[in-house]
Amino acid sequence: MRTKFCIIFIATMLLFACTKSEDKSKIQQTENKISDEKVLRKEDRSKIQQAENKNSDEKVLREEDQKYVNNFKEVFKSGNKEELAKLIRFPLRRDKPIPAVENAEDFFKRYDHIFDEFLTNKILESSTEKDWEEMGWRGIMLGNGIIWMDFDGTIIAINHSTEKEQLYKQEILNKIKVSVHSSLQDFTNQVAYLETEEFKIRIDLMADKTYRYASWSIDKSISDKPDLIIYDGSLTHDGNGGNHHYNFTSNNYKYEIYIYLIGKDETPPATLKIYEDGKIILQQNAVNFES
Repeated sequence: MRTKFCIIFIATMLLFACTKSEDKSKIQQTENKISDEKVLRKEDRSKIQQAENKNSDEKVLREEDQKYVNNFKEVFKSGNKEELAKLIRFPLRRDKPIPAVENAEDFFKRYDHIFDEFLTNKILESSTEKDWEEMGWRGIMLGNGIIWMDFDGTIIAINHSTEKEQLYKQEILNKIKVSVHSSLQDFTNQVAYLETEEFKIRIDLMADKTYRYASWSIDKSISDKPDLIIYDGSLTHDGNGGNHHYNFTSNNYKYEIYIYLIGKDETPPATLKIYEDGKIILQQNAVNFES
């Protein structure tokens, strides 16, 4: 009996020892895995940091570009509008429906509409190294894009609207609203107007940020009641060059207005495309276009 008890006791102890050994092995494997993961996370953090440093370095202005920015700031600070106009690429586009600044003479007349105290301080107080950045092929921007400069040192965009310019914009909008049919006077902004061989077409931005399509036959006036009105249109950007188109749907018909800001010499300013059940049934280029 004692012999049998001893055998059972020894077997139990051996089993316990094996189980404990296996547990230790599993614990060690887990610790090794955790250690490896920590090393991996450290390597990942290092790679992320390297990528961030690389991106940061790529945005740092080249010495030549810093000279362009500093020159612009110096000319602007001097108050010499004639010299400043030489650094502006005309036409300088403004917020629709305000017409673009066409030339230096137009620039002098509208100077106070473009630059106010806020923008002046933004330019003069900006750090060339910290506040101006290269943004790939698009150029050099100040802040979040309030000013854009090309790589030849010319200013290509000023995305700031002063209080005076906002008042001027409202005056233009009021004149436009009284010129169109009463059913169309509730828009926020006029986006585009075009004429094709057969149609006159307006696209307006509405208060809810959607777009409205209105069209007349070419022989009618825009003060007449439109032949067709479509609401809830959307905007689609076609690449990064500025080309875009507007989409409108009415039953089984789809209307698209393509706006071309860049293209070949023969590229029209805009194109109308009409689809029925997904098949194009009409395409006409704009012979007259306003944006």
